[in-house]
Amino acid sequence: MDEPMVRAGELVTRVTALIPLPNESLTGDDTAWAAFEALLAEAATLLAGALGHDGRSVLSALATTPLGANPLCALLMEQTLGELTADPR
Repeated sequence: MDEPMVRAGELVTRVTALIPLPNESLTGDDTAWAAFEALLAEAATLLAGALGHDGRSVLSALATTPLGANPLCALLMEQTLGELTADPR
């Protein structure tokens, strides 16, 4: 893996460690689910800012690694790609 992929992988891993995994109690409570979505959106915005312009290609490549198999990491990467596409940095 090249340096940008390693850096992005480390960032995704660190950020997802701070986000709780969705479970039945979270998905069954609209307020809790809205808070989870807001947290994920904020994390994606911050990650997009940290990765910058190269983030799109790096995250797309990371999606095919074992990191992409982690549902929370995949969700964060997808959200971040959406941020980068909507607001190219």
